[in-house]
Amino acid sequence: MDTLFGRMMEEILIHETKLVCGNRLKVVKAVFDLGEIDMVVRDPETDSCVIVEVKHSTNRTLHQRRHLLDKSRCDLISDRFGQ
Repeated sequence: MDTLFGRMMEEILIHETKLVCGNRLKVVKAVFDLGEIDMVVRDPETDSCVIVEVKHSTNRTLHQRRHLLDKSRCDLISDRFGQ
């Protein structure tokens, strides 16, 4: 049930962010062989992006941020979406 709820939250957050950003920013989920980044928000004007990990837990742990801190994933994101 938690996995389903987490996926639903990710999809809702991506959808709502796309609505707010309109056509100015690109909002996607990035899936790689190494795993995924829940949401990437790219600004094509500045060739930059923000990466987001969606969690519905009340606790924050380093384990939850591991994908955001992984250099190989960050390199893949910057190659594809910008700094």
